[in-house]
Amino acid sequence: MVAVLVGQISALIRESRFRGRLPTLSKQVYLFERQFFLKVMNLKGTVVYDSIHGNTKQIAEAIAEQLRSDAVDVELFSVKERKNPSGDFLFLGSPTRGSRPTKSSVQFLESLDRSYWSSHPVVLFDTVGPFSKDETKREKWLEVAEKGTKNAAAKLQQLCNECGIRSYPKVLHSAVTGFFGPLAPDATQRAKEFAQQFLESTRTKV
Repeated sequence: MVAVLVGQISALIRESRFRGRLPTLSKQVYLFERQFFLKVMNLKGTVVYDSIHGNTKQIAEAIAEQLRSDAVDVELFSVKERKNPSGDFLFLGSPTRGSRPTKSSVQFLESLDRSYWSSHPVVLFDTVGPFSKDETKREKWLEVAEKGTKNAAAKLQQLCNECGIRSYPKVLHSAVTGFFGPLAPDATQRAKEFAQQFLESTRTKV
């Protein structure tokens, strides 16, 4: 039913009477279609994090903020609260400590109901650094992190695979520019864009 309704909205773009306004109209219809889809799907998600100096918490909050702005019902909490997550998906984040996630985040992941999370995506994110304050250099270092395994998100993703938990293929690395922070200036915006990309991948599977 949802796919049919969304398809009907998309078909408006192709109607000849709109061709003169296509660039503007197609964007408007896309945004409307996206919001319509998310509201109809009534998605629910959980964002969980561990944080030492507050940087990973800020990323988790940015992700939750973006998801909520896209009409997703979101619960946000720390791994230390020891709650049982539920919903259509789970975001789990940890700072990178000695090339690994924190013990608390690992324990949280290992405590998940594997029968449930084997069919619901777990999205991993982390904070890494200290990285350069120079944007160009920082981007290069983030590219290295994305290809490597010596970071919290990659280790958590590996653990998901070992436990039979369904992990989202992409992970999010957020740069900090000092040993204790702060986050890079663009880190929270990148986190929001990553959350949007995840939702878009969910949308295209309907």
